Amino acid sequence: MARILDPSGAERIRSAIARAEARTAAELVVVETRASDTYAPQRAGLALVQLIGASLALYHGVPALPVDLLLLLQLPLGVLAWWLAARPPLLRALVSGREAGARVDARARRIFAEHGLTGTRDRSAVLILISALEHRVAILADRGVDAVVDTGEWRQDVDAIVASIRAGRAADGIAQVIDRLAAQLADALPPRPDDRNELRDAVLHVDD
Repeated sequence: MARILDPSGAERIRSAIARAEARTAAELVVVETRASDTYAPQRAGLALVQLIGASLALYHGVPALPVDLLLLLQLPLGVLAWWLAARPPLLRALVSGREAGARVDARARRIFAEHGLTGTRDRSAVLILISALEHRVAILADRGVDAVVDTGEWRQDVDAIVASIRAGRAADGIAQVIDRLAAQLADALPPRPDDRNELRDAVLHVDD
């Protein structure tokens, strides 16, 4: 699966993060992942349907095909069906919007914990997670930000990034949201004289 952000887009986002962190003590992190879950049950179900369909088509379409050969073909057909079931458009169609949203939110919480975002001095990290398969975004803030900013207002920023991804302008949309967040965070968490950059500005790619 191709990444949503190409190198030039990732560089624009890095620059936007650097600008933002010059205005606030908050630490912004952008992460892109190919998918927030394997969706193995949905994928297995689709693969099974495809395998049964292909086997029936061979059985009825090629009557001269020996049954033992048909049985031997089940393994390669099964591998092909499993591969096809992972195609993003097919997999997206099988996963409900509610489940996709829950998986992306859960992945954001794991990334927050596993990549040190809870370790900033003021607990001021803000994560923007882009999950390519689901075409979904999660914004998650640490408690130092939650205490001073109404993060419930960020729903519109999530929607803006999703719209930019669907329009093929992901980097522009993310950079614009970072600028808006910086303006909000600058008032609530202004930079301190001894501030230092605690987390990388570069876009992180996290894939299992």
